Amino acid sequence: MEVREEVRQLAEPLAEEEGYELVDVEQASAGRHRIIRVYLDKPGGVSIADCARFSRRLSDCLDMNQ
Repeated sequence: MEVREEVRQLAEPLAEEEGYELVDVEQASAGRHRIIRVYLDKPGGVSIADCARFSRRLSDCLDMNQ
């Protein structure tokens, strides 16, 4: 399974728990580094604090699933 789909499978339930809509998961490269971008939305918009909280939760899930 490709990385993008694995991240989507982990991110979708987390997003729903927090009341977000998972809009997209994107994989990009920056030199030798791989970047995963997760796009979220919710009524009223997504704040920086929302992004930080979600990023920490998703990072923990990714670490546990390595």
